[in-house]
Amino acid sequence: MKLPKFTIKMIQIGSLLSALGIGFYAVIRPLYILPFFLGVLIGLVVSILRVVLLAKSAEKSLNFENPKRAGLSMQLSSVFRYFILVAVLIFVGINQHIVNFWGVIYSVLAFQISIYLSNITFRRG
Repeated sequence: MKLPKFTIKMIQIGSLLSALGIGFYAVIRPLYILPFFLGVLIGLVVSILRVVLLAKSAEKSLNFENPKRAGLSMQLSSVFRYFILVAVLIFVGINQHIVNFWGVIYSVLAFQISIYLSNITFRRG
C-alpha cells in the first residue's frame, strides 16, 4: 500500500517534533536522556503505526457501497486504534522504569500537533 502525501507529511512533521523534543531534553537533562529517548522512540513508533492504520482503514472504507457502514467502520477502527494503542503505550510508560513516561506522552502529543501542522502546510504547499 502506498501512503498518501498527507500521511507522509504528518509522519515527517511528527518525527521532526520528536527529534526537537529529544534535543531540548538533552540540553536540559543530559544525564537522563536515555530513558526519555526510549520513551519518545516507543511513542513515535506507535504513533506512526496509528497513522498507517488510519490510512489503511480510510482506504478500506472508501470501498464500501453503503456510506453509513463506511462511517461506522471508520469510527470503530478509530476508537480501537486510539484508545487501545495509546492505553498500552501509557501503561508501558508508567510500569517500565527504563522508559520515561513523559517521553511517551511527549511523542503522542507531538503527533497530535503534527496533524494540525501538516494540515496547515499541506494546504499552502
